Amino acid sequence: DMRAAWMGAEEGSIKPNVIVTTDLIHQYYEGSLTPDVRFQDTRMGDIGFQALQFKMVPIFHDPYCATGNMYFLNTDFLKVKHLPGAMFDLTMMERGQNQDAFVAHVLFEANVVSSARKYQNKLTGITA
Repeated sequence: DMRAAWMGAEEGSIKPNVIVTTDLIHQYYEGSLTPDVRFQDTRMGDIGFQALQFKMVPIFHDPYCATGNMYFLNTDFLKVKHLPGAMFDLTMMERGQNQDAFVAHVLFEANVVSSARKYQNKLTGITA
C-alpha cells in the first residue's frame, strides 16, 4: 500500500519529501524492518538512528495524526495562509478575572493549503 501511495504522489523528479503517521503505525513499520535495512544510511548514526525512511524519505510520527492514516507530503507545495490581523497579533491588555494580573489574547487563524494536490497522498484504514 505504501508503494501505491508513493506512486500516486510522484511525477518525474517530484516526489514526497516527508511521511507523517501515528505513533502505533510508526512502531509497526519500524518493527517490520530488518536491522540492516533500518540502519542502512550511515549518516543517520550521527543522530542515533532516530529517523526511519521509506524510499530515502524520513517517516515521522505525530501523536495528533488521525488514527490509521499515513500522509505522503511534498512540503514544497504546502503553504500556511493566515488571515490579516491574526498572525500572532495581540489584543488589548485587560485585567484578568479573579486575579491580580493583566492579560492579552494572542490571535492566530490560518490554514495549510496545497498548491498542487496531486503531489500529496494518504493511506487510510491502516491497522497495526
